Amino acid sequence: MGMRCVPVLLVALSGIGVAQGQPVLSSPPQQTIELGEAYTDSTARFVKPIVPPTGTRWFRHWHPKLFQSIATGEPNSLSASSGRSDTLATPGSKFPGISFSGLVPPDPSIGVGPAHIVQVVNTQIAFFTKGGTPEFQQSMDGNGFFSGVAETDFVFDPRAVYDQGAKRFFVIALEQRDFPPSSAILLGVSDDSNPHGTWYKYRIPTVVSRFGQQYWWDYPTLAYNKDGLVLTGNMFSFTSSSAFGRSISIDKAPLLTGSTAKAYGWFHDDYFTIQAARTYESVSNTIYGISLASTTRMRLFSWRNLKGVPIMSQGDLAVPSYLVFNGFAQAPGGTSIDAIGDRMMDASFRSGKLVCAHTVRVSTSQNRSMVRWYEVRVGTWPVSGSPRLHQSGNIALSGTNNLLMPAIAENGKGAISLVLTRTSTSANPGLFYCSRKVSDPRGSMGPLKNVVTSANSPNSANSRWGDYFDVVIDPGDSAKLWGTGEYLQANRAWTTEIFSWSVN
Repeated sequence: MGMRCVPVLLVALSGIGVAQGQPVLSSPPQQTIELGEAYTDSTARFVKPIVPPTGTRWFRHWHPKLFQSIATGEPNSLSASSGRSDTLATPGSKFPGISFSGLVPPDPSIGVGPAHIVQVVNTQIAFFTKGGTPEFQQSMDGNGFFSGVAETDFVFDPRAVYDQGAKRFFVIALEQRDFPPSSAILLGVSDDSNPHGTWYKYRIPTVVSRFGQQYWWDYPTLAYNKDGLVLTGNMFSFTSSSAFGRSISIDKAPLLTGSTAKAYGWFHDDYFTIQAARTYESVSNTIYGISLASTTRMRLFSWRNLKGVPIMSQGDLAVPSYLVFNGFAQAPGGTSIDAIGDRMMDASFRSGKLVCAHTVRVSTSQNRSMVRWYEVRVGTWPVSGSPRLHQSGNIALSGTNNLLMPAIAENGKGAISLVLTRTSTSANPGLFYCSRKVSDPRGSMGPLKNVVTSANSPNSANSRWGDYFDVVIDPGDSAKLWGTGEYLQANRAWTTEIFSWSVN
């Protein structure tokens, strides 16, 4: 049985001042997983493009844990800003991404390299030029991209990143089967910065037996630094409603040549949906993560020494109080979409700053969703000192409007941008982004910029949406960001858009 983590209060601050802290809780790995030599494959053997399957398949288990309320936190004097700046980003490229694949929802993610964009959805992978030309598309199951390592026909929850230091694309997807119980992370590593050609592919078994039950891995995140990878996820029981968080780290050097590797793991019994933050610095020796602890606290995580026996550290950070939004965002015609507001939605790290965002309720009197975002300055934590909350803000609209499904990143100019969905009883769901410059007042955010609006409303009440979007920094232009998200076609099938913008 894994160690249960005792919360350690790291900060007690008013406004956005410097935190006063206590020692963090650190832990060596609780599990070791041996990864055999990679299955080496080439995209040259695939045809392009393929015709997506027909029909709709719901892929993620509906689980009681998804609807449990987050604990009410201890009151504090912090407050989030609702200020608005006049910062407008400069639009860049915009082109269609992968369209409906037969699975709902798409879970779109992108990795952006020097000349190519790798996009993944449930359950397809595609390569595009930065000008929008599609060059490759294939399924991600055992008959496609992950042939040779996938053992089931149920592959889902993909993620893609581009590691600027290693000059490689990393792609993951999950697979799961109830009978007999099976669960794994499928990991693909390109052999250079061009996704066409050779990939090294691994299968990481993830079924664990704890508390007299077996558990499978869901809702992954993927992050890297100069030394290794960190993957996080939620572990669900095959037979009951119990769940807990989990993380593993891998020294990435062997992965770059398809060699045998070793993964180390931790069980996070008290935390759900730990977002490992995308790291945009090749010199960083730490990967950070963050999760919701209560309505007034976040839990910070860090993973260090990824080339040896790693160390995971954690502790709590006080944040302005928020209201949990466990409802459904309203759309036209009596339809609505699932905001999955019980989790931290996205996080990224650059230059000592961790930015993250999630969906919350507008007020006690208005059952609508808005987006809450934060900037945390980690300093030398967890080695010494304490992190501090530098700023936080709410992004909300009036009337019947809901904002949800945020993804967030800070570019090389210190500008923070988010991608999100807006929906209301009178407006079909639309894909938007917004930005703030480092010179803007703390907590303020610029106006929403529309990328594309759905041609129809969802096909039912409580429709699935997302379940996540993506924002990444262009490796060749530190002011440029790329985003992806979903919207609906006239036939109510989802499709995706890939787009860029710059903020100086």
